[in-house]
Amino acid sequence: MTLSSNTTDLKSEVIREVRSAVPDTQQTDFTPYRLENSSNKLVGSVTSITANEVLQFYTPEILTPMSSSKWNQTVLRQLQVQIVDVKFDEFLKVLHMENIVNPASESLVHELSKLNLITLQLYGNPNMQEDLRYNHEYAMYRLPITKALFLSEKYPSHESMVDSFVLQLLQALGFNNGMTYTVPQLRLLLKYGIDSNDFKESIADFVVLDVLSFHKLFIIEDKSVDNQRLDSTPQLFAEAIAMKMANELKPLNESNESGVKRKHNEEVDDTFLGVRVNGTIFHFYAIHISPEIQQAMRSKNCPTTATAMYRLDDESGFNFLDNKKREDIIRLLGIVQNHVTETGASSPRRKSLT
Repeated sequence: MTLSSNTTDLKSEVIREVRSAVPDTQQTDFTPYRLENSSNKLVGSVTSITANEVLQFYTPEILTPMSSSKWNQTVLRQLQVQIVDVKFDEFLKVLHMENIVNPASESLVHELSKLNLITLQLYGNPNMQEDLRYNHEYAMYRLPITKALFLSEKYPSHESMVDSFVLQLLQALGFNNGMTYTVPQLRLLLKYGIDSNDFKESIADFVVLDVLSFHKLFIIEDKSVDNQRLDSTPQLFAEAIAMKMANELKPLNESNESGVKRKHNEEVDDTFLGVRVNGTIFHFYAIHISPEIQQAMRSKNCPTTATAMYRLDDESGFNFLDNKKREDIIRLLGIVQNHVTETGASSPRRKSLT
């Protein structure tokens, strides 16, 4: 639409355009609707718009089909998703995980015990090159994970460097052992509605899955060092919904393993681990895909009941370059590795293949 520079009530002008284009909205009350910019800030006038800015006009009750990369805090508000901070024991309880020591995580904690931002600077010291290459005392610097971490700091605008760091971390902790595997850029689908073909893409940076059943176990979304303040929590939640949809053994209204048919309103809830990695900062979530969320996706109508998204500790996250926080990250991922190995082996999808 073309806006006049002296427009002071932008929302009203957008509403007039909508009513003109969509006759069925003539009697619609637009009072609670929100006009926002890409930063989720309310927009009221032309003067508050920057050049080439994309505006979003949200209906409060109806979900607008969009890919996971376009989800933002407004969508989470529509879905009544509430972030709840919990401590370690409660976090494991929500995810049905047991605090069992993983030998691989304890080994990695020991190998990286001297790692920090200062020690990483040795890579750039020309007087240390021979020691870094050959001296056993500096074996830590020859580990793939340490090299990947250094490169992510050296090239802070390159998300691919953080991708490499995360992949090396998962590899070191055994996520590619047995029948679990870490898949980058796996394309899943978000379905909106019951009978429609309204599918949108959901592509997480990494999905850990069980190879024999293709059961999706947990997701990781990462950003470059320069984007450490970027909050991809809404995207992570959307990707968890897509995982839940992909893991469904049979479509609703078909018989389950017991031969009992499920109705549309009998969605089974699920909780997935989701990890945001912003540079070297890790954020851990237990993402509850409640029946209310599933019904909202099927009806495109926003729920009236809140759904909790549990966050470990608080919004500050865990910095991999801090010794204590790094130990917490590695040990938690070690527990996760134990859990996904068992979960993949006992998943309904794998059992359906036997």
